[in-house]
Amino acid sequence: MQPLAGTDNDIYLVGGKIHSSSLAMVGLWGVNVFESLNADIVFLGTDGLRGRHGPCTASYEEAEIKRAMVKCATIKVVVSDSTKFSSSGLFQFCNWSEIDYFITDSAIPENEFKDLKSLTEVIIVD
Repeated sequence: MQPLAGTDNDIYLVGGKIHSSSLAMVGLWGVNVFESLNADIVFLGTDGLRGRHGPCTASYEEAEIKRAMVKCATIKVVVSDSTKFSSSGLFQFCNWSEIDYFITDSAIPENEFKDLKSLTEVIIVD
């Protein structure tokens, strides 16, 4: 498999402080960068989904970065394994109506699948 750096794709890294628990880049520097970008697609992870109207994260700083990423991208994708339905992150970074695709595994609870597919396109992978 060829690394992304070995392709014709342009690759950019957003600066900021590295959040030690998640290794995410966070901070106002990164938010400002995303506010000046127009991205084709963004892939976002989540810390929890239970009882919320959108994907969440445990860190306010990560939520700020993810909000900025959602605003700058044409296509927004949340990627999460089904275990995230058993926990809830502290900070919701967007609503499901802002997400184009949700990718998860086949162990997604049936009631969650039913609710989510009415809000966004759900893709099941194993």
